[in-house]
Amino acid sequence: MRLFLAKTWIVLSFLLLSVNIAPAQQLNCFLGSSPQWESGWCDLRPSMNFSSGERLRIVVGGTARQILVRLLPQGGDPNSPAGIVGSSRRIPSNRTLEIVLESNYSRISQISVHGGSNPFNIAPLGQDNGPATIISIERLTPQRR
Repeated sequence: MRLFLAKTWIVLSFLLLSVNIAPAQQLNCFLGSSPQWESGWCDLRPSMNFSSGERLRIVVGGTARQILVRLLPQGGDPNSPAGIVGSSRRIPSNRTLEIVLESNYSRISQISVHGGSNPFNIAPLGQDNGPATIISIERLTPQRR
């Protein structure tokens, strides 16, 4: 019995050590929101660079069921859709959205989420789609393959 338990422990230890766990970095930023624009943001100071393959884990507040995510470059106009990442995204029931960045983003000064019925007049999300805010954002390293 002891030999069986020892072998089991060795196998489990090996499996646990070989699992690829991506460390998370909580982004320190100044959170803000606008009821008028039904959006929330995270102002980064200093600005940051993000690489293709990196992931962002965003905990979304508000009642939006779908959102746009934007990585606004330094000097970009926050009233424009510049820096929208992909297309609209459905918010999971746990309100935690994971995004894989498919390109490099340089000198990003703000990460924002946009709810409402039609943010920037480019994404009809539905008349009953509510506002979105940011509760927290984590940066996850790319997964190794």
